[in-house]
Amino acid sequence: MVVDSCLNPKTRAPAALEYLDELGVDVATALKLLVLTHWHDDHVRGAAKILQRAEAADIACSAKDHGPALFEALATAQAARTRDTGFDEFAEILHVLLDRRPRGQRPESVGPVWAAEGRALLQRLAGADGRYPMRVVALSPSDGTATLAMHELRQFLPQTAAPERRAVRLTPNARSVVVFAEAGTRAVLLGADLENTTDPATGWNAIVKSRVRPDTRSEIFKVPHHGSAGADNDQVHLRSKMRLRTCVATAASAAAGARHPNRITFAPIVALGVGLQGCGQQARWWW
Repeated sequence: MVVDSCLNPKTRAPAALEYLDELGVDVATALKLLVLTHWHDDHVRGAAKILQRAEAADIACSAKDHGPALFEALATAQAARTRDTGFDEFAEILHVLLDRRPRGQRPESVGPVWAAEGRALLQRLAGADGRYPMRVVALSPSDGTATLAMHELRQFLPQTAAPERRAVRLTPNARSVVVFAEAGTRAVLLGADLENTTDPATGWNAIVKSRVRPDTRSEIFKVPHHGSAGADNDQVHLRSKMRLRTCVATAASAAAGARHPNRITFAPIVALGVGLQGCGQQARWWW
């Protein structure tokens, strides 16, 4: 499984492909799932090239990402004028999926696996040949986020005798796909860029109270949104309701292809590390 994609600034190739090639992994057959957590350039650049190589892989993205934005772009044929949305990358991905569609499938039904709260993205049972069981489950976007997206789309649609207006959109981070992955006795929680909200039906609050969330103890937690304060929810790690052991964070950087990299300081990451260590958990940083 590969989660998100960015480009090596020197080679302009997908960093994940270079890493897997260096390990000697047969990407065409071994890679089974590509997850794009949300449509920010620093998370999707190069994804189409990965999918082209990964002939056996499904691609999953947020079921609630780009609803009104995509509708607007298709309706006005101005997708090329949008900024920081990854529409061009999405178009390349659709071309790959169209080329792979089985005989008889309507082109209009071709698309990615739409990730939503509680949906299994990948699952394998233990085999007689000794293969260990594994599962990948999306923990977001929540049903509450889906409902907000529907209202968002309704506000966008024109109404009789009403002036045209643009919808107030949920940010891509709000629709981000948090992934729980388990292989054998090992489990990780990948926080994507999901942010904390005051609404109990969205963001991390929805995951904490979810009735469909796996109860397996995660050994590693990828801290969301590079450790920014807006993604911090003390129910997740400080009170250990998600049963975490080790947390990791990636520092924000100007990833290749990103027009507006995340602008956060180092302070929230340091504060988070102090808090985690203070409650008996380990903190690790990836740079």
